[in-house]
Amino acid sequence: MEREARIILDHLPPQVPLLLADTQGRPMDTPALARLLQRLLEERRGAAWAVGGPFGIHPRLRKRADHLISLSPLTFTHDLARLILTEQLYRALTIIHRHPYHY
Repeated sequence: MEREARIILDHLPPQVPLLLADTQGRPMDTPALARLLQRLLEERRGAAWAVGGPFGIHPRLRKRADHLISLSPLTFTHDLARLILTEQLYRALTIIHRHPYHY
């Protein structure tokens, strides 16, 4: 966990918000995620996502996170969590761009 946190933090510019997928995070539906992403896009700050590994998330990384977001109350493998996050980002962006994919 410490090594993962160090690698992420070493590559993350201080001004870029960190969104952390975490089981202890705030539950968020897709429209709420779209609103958050829209705000970040309007602020032109970008964003970085991190998903915890099999042993969880190092406290240093959790402390640095600007947003702790729960993908689900269920526990997923790292690869599956990344896939779910990718799908949700796609859906959120379709909402932002008023594409009819998300209904």
